[in-house]
Amino acid sequence: MMEMTSDSDYADESCGHCDLEVQRLSDENTKLKELVKKLQSENATLRDKEKARQRQETEHPTRSVVDSSIRINQISPSRVSRLRRTLNPPPSDHDKDVLISSMVSELATRTGFELRRVSPFTYTIGPSSKQVYKLAVHSGRLVVRIGCGYEDIISFLERRSKAV
Repeated sequence: MMEMTSDSDYADESCGHCDLEVQRLSDENTKLKELVKKLQSENATLRDKEKARQRQETEHPTRSVVDSSIRINQISPSRVSRLRRTLNPPPSDHDKDVLISSMVSELATRTGFELRRVSPFTYTIGPSSKQVYKLAVHSGRLVVRIGCGYEDIISFLERRSKAV
């Protein structure tokens, strides 16, 4: 005659083996979850880097070309910095006019000459002068347009004051 065994008897006999298997599966599950989190984090980081790179390319399209050329040709760091300086956009007319205005105001306080702004880059010298002069900045120096060339503002003012 066969002996009847209950489910609890089977559970008691295989309990040690099942516990080890459950523990192993639990450990693997934990490792897989950690791996998924790590991969998601790396994916998010890569996505952010790609977005930043695309943003940089839209802001400075020529800079990305130079960066890729640098990677390909292994250009020296000093040359890279010179190349990047050349890629900066030229200042706008407004920026130039603001620079000239600040230089003119400093010059007027130091020399006592009255320089009045008529329009962007255009000034008169003296209180009742109708003569207008075009000013510019060349190599960091304030210059006046004279005929076909430019003259330093200081030497121009000295020459003009001697003539008057």
